[in-house]
Amino acid sequence: MKKGGFFITAGQSALRLLLRVQSALTAPWGLLAKTFRLNKTQPEGYINGQATLKGKRLYFAKAEKTACEVIAVYNALIYLKKPADFSLVRSAFLSSGALTLFFFGFFGGNPFSLRRVLKRFGVNSFYTSPENTAGGCILSFFNPGSLSLHTVFCERRQTGLFAFNYYSADRLPRKIDPNKINDRMIVCISF
Repeated sequence: MKKGGFFITAGQSALRLLLRVQSALTAPWGLLAKTFRLNKTQPEGYINGQATLKGKRLYFAKAEKTACEVIAVYNALIYLKKPADFSLVRSAFLSSGALTLFFFGFFGGNPFSLRRVLKRFGVNSFYTSPENTAGGCILSFFNPGSLSLHTVFCERRQTGLFAFNYYSADRLPRKIDPNKINDRMIVCISF
Protein backbone atom coordinates (compact mmCIF):
# COMPACT_ATOMS: atom_id res chain seq x y z
CA MET A 1 0.00 0.00 0.00
CA LYS A 2 1.32 3.44 -0.92
CA LYS A 3 1.98 6.12 1.64
CA GLY A 4 -1.31 7.85 2.46
CA GLY A 5 -3.47 4.74 2.60
CA PHE A 6 -5.85 3.02 0.24
CA PHE A 7 -8.57 5.69 0.35
CA ILE A 8 -6.24 8.47 -0.77
CA THR A 9 -4.63 6.48 -3.61
CA ALA A 10 -8.00 5.16 -4.82
CA GLY A 11 -9.41 8.68 -4.60
CA GLN A 12 -6.45 10.07 -6.52
CA SER A 13 -6.94 7.47 -9.26
CA ALA A 14 -10.63 8.33 -9.50
CA LEU A 15 -9.88 12.06 -9.60
CA ARG A 16 -7.27 11.54 -12.35
CA LEU A 17 -9.92 9.70 -14.39
CA LEU A 18 -12.55 12.39 -13.74
CA LEU A 19 -10.13 15.15 -14.83
CA ARG A 20 -9.23 13.22 -18.01
CA VAL A 21 -12.91 12.76 -18.90
CA GLN A 22 -13.72 16.41 -18.20
CA SER A 23 -10.76 17.54 -20.30
CA ALA A 24 -11.97 15.42 -23.20
CA LEU A 25 -15.56 16.66 -22.95
CA THR A 26 -15.17 20.39 -22.36
CA ALA A 27 -16.17 22.66 -25.21
CA PRO A 28 -14.70 26.12 -25.82
CA TRP A 29 -16.29 28.81 -23.68
CA GLY A 30 -15.00 31.76 -25.70
CA LEU A 31 -18.16 33.84 -25.50
CA LEU A 32 -18.18 33.64 -21.72
CA ALA A 33 -14.47 34.47 -21.57
CA LYS A 34 -15.23 37.94 -22.92
CA THR A 35 -17.71 38.64 -20.14
CA PHE A 36 -15.23 38.11 -17.29
CA ARG A 37 -12.32 40.53 -17.10
CA LEU A 38 -9.89 41.27 -14.32
CA ASN A 39 -10.10 44.91 -13.38
CA LYS A 40 -7.08 45.11 -11.08
CA THR A 41 -3.45 45.67 -11.84
CA GLN A 42 -1.81 42.73 -13.56
CA PRO A 43 1.38 41.08 -12.28
CA GLU A 44 4.63 41.71 -14.08
CA GLY A 45 7.31 39.04 -14.44
CA TYR A 46 7.17 35.60 -12.86
CA ILE A 47 4.54 34.93 -10.21
CA ASN A 48 6.13 33.12 -7.33
CA GLY A 49 3.56 32.56 -4.63
CA GLN A 50 -0.11 32.73 -5.46
CA ALA A 51 -0.75 34.64 -2.24
CA THR A 52 0.36 37.65 -4.31
CA LEU A 53 -2.99 37.34 -6.17
CA LYS A 54 -5.01 38.16 -3.05
CA GLY A 55 -8.16 39.99 -4.08
CA LYS A 56 -8.13 38.67 -7.65
CA ARG A 57 -10.63 36.11 -8.95
CA LEU A 58 -10.45 33.02 -11.11
CA TYR A 59 -14.00 33.56 -12.30
CA PHE A 60 -16.10 32.25 -9.38
CA ALA A 61 -13.19 31.34 -7.09
CA LYS A 62 -10.45 33.24 -5.28
CA ALA A 63 -7.29 33.27 -7.42
CA GLU A 64 -5.04 33.01 -4.37
CA LYS A 65 -6.61 29.58 -3.66
CA THR A 66 -7.23 28.15 -7.14
CA ALA A 67 -5.12 29.83 -9.83
CA CYS A 68 -1.99 27.65 -9.70
CA GLU A 69 -2.57 26.25 -13.22
CA VAL A 70 -3.06 29.75 -14.64
CA ILE A 71 0.10 30.89 -12.84
CA ALA A 72 2.06 27.90 -14.19
CA VAL A 73 1.05 28.67 -17.81
CA TYR A 74 1.67 32.40 -17.28
CA ASN A 75 5.17 31.66 -15.91
CA ALA A 76 5.86 29.17 -18.75
CA LEU A 77 5.01 31.85 -21.32
CA ILE A 78 7.44 34.27 -19.68
CA TYR A 79 10.11 31.55 -19.68
CA LEU A 80 9.46 30.91 -23.38
CA LYS A 81 9.71 34.66 -24.09
CA LYS A 82 6.04 34.75 -25.13
CA PRO A 83 4.77 36.85 -22.26
CA ALA A 84 1.03 37.40 -22.18
CA ASP A 85 -1.11 39.56 -19.98
CA PHE A 86 -2.31 37.54 -16.98
CA SER A 87 -5.95 38.25 -17.87
CA LEU A 88 -5.37 36.81 -21.37
CA VAL A 89 -3.96 33.61 -19.89
CA ARG A 90 -6.92 33.46 -17.52
CA SER A 91 -9.35 33.95 -20.43
CA ALA A 92 -7.55 31.26 -22.46
CA PHE A 93 -8.40 28.76 -19.71
CA LEU A 94 -12.07 29.57 -20.05
CA SER A 95 -12.13 29.61 -23.85
CA SER A 96 -10.16 26.32 -23.97
CA GLY A 97 -12.54 24.56 -21.60
CA ALA A 98 -9.60 24.10 -19.24
CA LEU A 99 -11.25 25.06 -15.95
CA THR A 100 -12.52 22.44 -13.52
CA LEU A 101 -16.27 22.06 -13.25
CA PHE A 102 -16.46 23.37 -16.80
CA PHE A 103 -16.45 27.16 -16.84
CA PHE A 104 -16.83 27.71 -13.10
CA GLY A 105 -13.20 26.95 -12.13
CA PHE A 106 -14.07 26.37 -8.48
CA PHE A 107 -11.07 24.04 -8.22
CA GLY A 108 -8.79 25.84 -10.66
CA GLY A 109 -7.60 24.50 -14.00
CA ASN A 110 -7.65 20.97 -15.35
CA PRO A 111 -4.08 19.59 -15.65
CA PHE A 112 -5.07 17.45 -18.63
CA SER A 113 -6.17 20.57 -20.54
CA LEU A 114 -3.00 22.62 -20.06
CA ARG A 115 -1.59 21.62 -23.45
CA ARG A 116 -4.70 23.12 -25.11
CA VAL A 117 -4.10 26.41 -23.31
CA LEU A 118 -0.41 26.45 -24.25
CA LYS A 119 -1.35 25.75 -27.87
CA ARG A 120 -3.49 28.93 -27.88
CA PHE A 121 -0.23 30.83 -27.36
CA GLY A 122 1.61 28.91 -30.09
CA VAL A 123 3.50 26.60 -27.71
CA ASN A 124 4.08 23.00 -28.77
CA SER A 125 4.20 20.78 -25.72
CA PHE A 126 4.40 17.10 -24.86
CA TYR A 127 4.01 14.79 -21.88
CA THR A 128 7.24 13.63 -20.29
CA SER A 129 8.75 13.02 -16.85
CA PRO A 130 10.54 15.67 -14.78
CA GLU A 131 13.80 13.74 -15.05
CA ASN A 132 13.69 14.06 -18.87
CA THR A 133 13.05 17.79 -18.86
CA ALA A 134 15.95 19.77 -20.27
CA GLY A 135 14.44 23.25 -19.93
CA GLY A 136 11.03 24.22 -18.63
CA CYS A 137 8.03 22.12 -17.69
CA ILE A 138 4.72 22.27 -15.88
CA LEU A 139 4.14 19.71 -13.11
CA SER A 140 0.76 18.81 -11.61
CA PHE A 141 0.71 16.62 -8.53
CA PHE A 142 -1.47 15.71 -5.56
CA ASN A 143 -0.69 17.45 -2.29
CA PRO A 144 0.64 14.99 0.31
CA GLY A 145 -2.09 12.80 1.84
CA SER A 146 -4.82 14.69 0.02
CA LEU A 147 -7.14 14.71 -2.99
CA SER A 148 -6.26 18.35 -3.67
CA LEU A 149 -3.73 19.05 -6.39
CA HIS A 150 -1.17 21.71 -7.19
CA THR A 151 0.44 22.80 -10.44
CA VAL A 152 3.76 24.61 -10.81
CA PHE A 153 6.05 25.84 -13.56
CA CYS A 154 9.58 24.41 -13.22
CA GLU A 155 12.86 25.42 -14.77
CA ARG A 156 15.82 23.06 -15.17
CA ARG A 157 19.04 24.77 -14.02
CA GLN A 158 22.55 23.44 -13.67
CA THR A 159 21.95 22.79 -9.98
CA GLY A 160 18.58 21.04 -10.37
CA LEU A 161 14.87 21.57 -10.97
CA PHE A 162 13.40 24.78 -9.55
CA ALA A 163 9.65 25.27 -9.04
CA PHE A 164 7.90 28.63 -9.12
CA ASN A 165 4.88 28.97 -6.79
CA TYR A 166 5.65 25.69 -5.00
CA TYR A 167 4.15 27.18 -1.83
CA SER A 168 1.64 30.01 -1.72
CA ALA A 169 3.93 32.26 0.32
CA ASP A 170 7.09 31.65 -1.75
CA ARG A 171 8.91 34.67 -3.10
CA LEU A 172 11.74 32.84 -4.86
CA PRO A 173 11.89 29.63 -6.92
CA ARG A 174 12.37 26.54 -4.77
CA LYS A 175 14.66 23.62 -5.65
CA ILE A 176 12.63 20.41 -5.70
CA ASP A 177 13.38 16.71 -5.94
CA PRO A 178 10.98 15.22 -8.53
CA ASN A 179 11.50 11.75 -7.03
CA LYS A 180 9.67 12.93 -3.90
CA ILE A 181 6.49 13.67 -5.86
CA ASN A 182 6.63 10.89 -8.50
CA ASP A 183 4.00 8.75 -6.75
CA ARG A 184 1.70 11.81 -6.55
CA MET A 185 2.35 13.08 -10.10
CA ILE A 186 -0.60 13.77 -12.40
CA VAL A 187 1.16 15.17 -15.47
CA CYS A 188 4.48 16.66 -16.53
CA ILE A 189 4.32 18.83 -19.64
CA SER A 190 7.51 19.98 -21.38
CA PHE A 191 7.94 22.48 -24.18
